[in-house]
Amino acid sequence: MSQEYEFQIPRKDFGRILRKHRIWYLLGIIFLLLLLSGDGIALGLTIRNGVQWWLIALIPPLSISYGVLWFFSITDGGAQVFGDCKAVFDEKGNLTISCRRDYGISPAAKLGTEKTMNIKRAQRDGKYWVVYGDHRLWAVLPADIPLPASVLIETKK
Repeated sequence: MSQEYEFQIPRKDFGRILRKHRIWYLLGIIFLLLLLSGDGIALGLTIRNGVQWWLIALIPPLSISYGVLWFFSITDGGAQVFGDCKAVFDEKGNLTISCRRDYGISPAAKLGTEKTMNIKRAQRDGKYWVVYGDHRLWAVLPADIPLPASVLIETKK
C-alpha cells in the first residue's frame, strides 16, 4: 500500500537548502580558480627568464580537478524538485517525488521533474526533511509529511 502526499516547496526555501549542500563544492572551486590564476600570473611573470616547466605542468591537473569538482557540484542531489510536488512512498521503502514548476519567461511554460530513490536516512532542516538516497541523491519534503518508521529508526542511529 503506497502513501501519496501533495505539497509545495517554494524556490527560495529549496535554494537555501541547495546552497547549504553545495557550499563546500563552491569553496573548492574558488580555491582551484585562485590556484590556476596564481599559476598563470607566475608563468607570465617568469616567462622572460625562460620557460618554467613546473608551472606549465600544474595547469592540466588543476584544470581537471576543477572540472571534476564542478561536475560533482552540479550533479549533487540529482534533479532539483521544488514547486508543486507529489511524493509517493511505496511498500519497498522507495520514494518517488515529482514536481512541476514555472520554466523560462512564459507563465504558461511548466517543467516537470521526477526522481525515485531508496531512502537511506533523513535529516531535519527547519520546517523541511532532507531525505537522502543512494548515489548522492537527496530531496526536500515538508516536515508535516510523516516519513516511514524504518527511515526514522535508521536516522536515530
